[in-house]
Amino acid sequence: MRWLRPFRDRAAPAVSFPALLGMAAFTLGPIACQRSDDAGATAVGPSAQPSTITILSGGNERSIVPAWNQMPSFLLFTPLLTNNNAGGGLVGNLAKSFEVSADGRTWTYHLPGNVRWHDGEPFTAHDVAFTYELYSHPDVLRLAPGSVVVSVHDDSTVTIKYADPRRRWYANYWSRFLPRHLLAHLEPQELFSNWDHFWPPVGYGPFRYARHVPETMVELEANPEWIHGRPAIDRVRIRFGGNPTVEFAAGNIDVAHGLNPTEALRIAERPGIEHCIEPLWFSSVIYWNHRHPALSDIRVRRALAHSIDRYELAAVRGFPPDVAMPDVLLTERQRSAFRLDMRSEGWTWPEETPRPIPYDLEAAARLLSEAGWVDEDGDGLRERSGLTLGFELLTSPIGETEAVLLQEQFRRVGARVEIRMLSTSAGRPLFEAGEFEAVLGGVRGSSLTPNANWTIARGLAGNPPGSPDRPVGYFNPRFDSLAAVKPGFDEDLTDEIQREMQAILREDAVVAFLLPELRVTVFRDWIRGLKESCSSWQVHKWWVEDEDQ
Repeated sequence: MRWLRPFRDRAAPAVSFPALLGMAAFTLGPIACQRSDDAGATAVGPSAQPSTITILSGGNERSIVPAWNQMPSFLLFTPLLTNNNAGGGLVGNLAKSFEVSADGRTWTYHLPGNVRWHDGEPFTAHDVAFTYELYSHPDVLRLAPGSVVVSVHDDSTVTIKYADPRRRWYANYWSRFLPRHLLAHLEPQELFSNWDHFWPPVGYGPFRYARHVPETMVELEANPEWIHGRPAIDRVRIRFGGNPTVEFAAGNIDVAHGLNPTEALRIAERPGIEHCIEPLWFSSVIYWNHRHPALSDIRVRRALAHSIDRYELAAVRGFPPDVAMPDVLLTERQRSAFRLDMRSEGWTWPEETPRPIPYDLEAAARLLSEAGWVDEDGDGLRERSGLTLGFELLTSPIGETEAVLLQEQFRRVGARVEIRMLSTSAGRPLFEAGEFEAVLGGVRGSSLTPNANWTIARGLAGNPPGSPDRPVGYFNPRFDSLAAVKPGFDEDLTDEIQREMQAILREDAVVAFLLPELRVTVFRDWIRGLKESCSSWQVHKWWVEDEDQ
């Protein structure tokens, strides 16, 4: 690859080597629930029956402690804000209202005055400040010094200022605050080295601690004083260990979450069981090196995009045959619509979301011929000026299956692909230096951080945007200028910029987005409210339908 040139030293790009290829969605593992009549209280909601949900999870009882950053802790703690799935953007959750500065760095939250910890003590803005001070303490450093400044105005008003506005997602989506009245007397290092000082945990969310059996089970009960009202589900049991397929077959569980598509759909074949699917991020993407003699031609990149049968790739992953798969980075508003519509009856492709590039071998052949690549000797490979159309596809061992299938798909249009497998540690330096021809990798941005993928897209414009050094060698002045814009919290401007970047990425065939990572939840059809959220930790949105309804 003599035509390639190494880059000068620079910060690591915001795109990732294939270590992410094939990684499962962030989850603690299978989630499950079962109906029971042994709860003491009567649920308030569509069902008058007492109900108990059992959650089958990895880990142990410490997963409900917020410092462990595990999903079950959201059953006991409520974040400040949440997504507005109906129209995009953010709405209050723990906070009743909020204001944000134009640059997206300064957020002021207004808390309702009736929030109480599970032990009856009032929750105040001082608890928010205490948590951030604790996480920023030199003996803890969960947050970098100076990255967050918290100001308490009164018991119900707090301002959080971020040095980097991208950190705002933590407070908005992921925040679980600690009780100052229980923990302020402890040394930070002592607390973080041994969370026995905070057991059982005291939260302020929809469920509260009831009992536990070490390494076996934790039981939670509905919080009648939760800010959004008592959940309809009476009790939640988090049980550790077990095989979800076996447990489902035995009738012991009613919901399984975070399964791979093959296992989930096999379970969903049983009568009386439904499933919902949520696309998260692109787990497989081909990054083209735009300095390559053939791949520098936009017609070649478009032809290769037309030659990719994404549903053939999806079948290898065990995806359902009719799953909807976007092949662009969705804006937050598009993503919201896509997630809602994907789970509704009579689902249709959202108007605002570009339809995928079709698998079209005739279009691919036409574009390659226009670019001067033809099969001159009848060997099935295209040539031009004595050179054979082809490239080396770099991936990690975890991407081998998809790489082999892509190799066959590109061969169908006359392109020869040589697969080179390296470990992540060996491949990343080559990617960052631009010393590759094509890379099968991934981009990762969870549903909690909808702009993460756009940070990655901006990485295509260099770091900082407009700099000459960039891994894929893609240069587009308009794309660079858009990547340099910092819209802050202006949702309209953010959406406008991302849509234009989306169109440029599509028009220039900068990369080939292949498959999303799917989060599949399987559940019994008498559970209501789950399909709408398709989330294991939003149990407060569920209710149980009476059997005679």
